[in-house]
Parts: sequence; structure tokens; C-alpha cells
Amino acid sequence: LLRIPLVRALLTQQRLQVFQASGGQFEALSEAHTDAIPGAISYNIEQALNLNSLGRPETLVHAVLAIDRIASRLDQCRVLSIGPRTEAEVFTLLGCGFASANIAALDLFSYSPWIGAGDMGAMPYPHGSFDLVLAGWVLGYTTTSRQAAREMIRVSTPGGVIALAVDYEPEARAP
Repeated sequence: LLRIPLVRALLTQQRLQVFQASGGQFEALSEAHTDAIPGAISYNIEQALNLNSLGRPETLVHAVLAIDRIASRLDQCRVLSIGPRTEAEVFTLLGCGFASANIAALDLFSYSPWIGAGDMGAMPYPHGSFDLVLAGWVLGYTTTSRQAAREMIRVSTPGGVIALAVDYEPEARAP
């Protein structure tokens, strides 16, 4: 069922509603202790609550499935999702055949047992932990993108795959 985008969206929505209804509080890093741009945490929490960008993870994950060394061993591939906002990216990975025990996710905030709160510039994982690192639309939220890239390389296995997705909005940049 997790292969169906509508099922993933409804499951994500339901889990967020249950979290909110139970009075749950987001676990969030302090912006003073991260390399995040000002307002990144509050903006992304708002986007998560509004269920914006639920389809984005599918775009990046499906592109990675075209890589044979990933697609041929989905059940063994250790995956790190950086900045998923919601569980939708985890559900996408599960729906594509990645094993739940091999999936980790990290964001500046979390409401989920499947997503750890942490900074992509200082990840809490040992060297060579992941065969696949997904970083979709996250580099714009850090002031130290080079450090984040070094961390992605550090936590990747030799020959691992790092998949990045970015977009550019020149009107959002200061002159």
C-alpha cells in the first residue's frame, strides 16, 4: 500500500493529526546550536504541519532507483534521509522496498520515532554508515553547505551514493 502516493499522504496526515491531538511537542534543535539559516526550523515545522511537499521525496527516491547498485539490493541498502520534514519520505522508502531496519532520518526537528533531531553539519552517525544518503531540498537551509557536504561524504560508505535535490529561487536571495 505504501507504493500508492495517496496512501502515503493520508498516513502522514493522520499520524501528524494524532501527534497534535495528543498534545505532542516537536523535538527541535535550538537555532543557536545549528548552522541553520534564521527561521529554518519554524518555517519547516509550519510546512510539515501544512503537509506541503509530500510528493517531493518520491521524485528523489525514484531517481535513485535507476542506479543498479541501489535497486539490486534495496533490502540490504542502508539509507539516510536528511531533512524529510514528515514521515512521508520514510513511507516512500518503505514503499519502494527499502527495509525499515536500514532506514535512518535526520532533521532539525522531529515528531516521529523514525526521524531523529539533529544537524546535517554534525551528524551523529559513524563513518561509512550508509550506502545511500538522500538530501532533498535541504542545502538551502544551512549556512555551511560545504560542511554538510563533508558530513554526507563522511557517513557514506566507500562507493556509496549521495543524492541531492535543490532548487534556486533568485528572488529569495539578498542582492
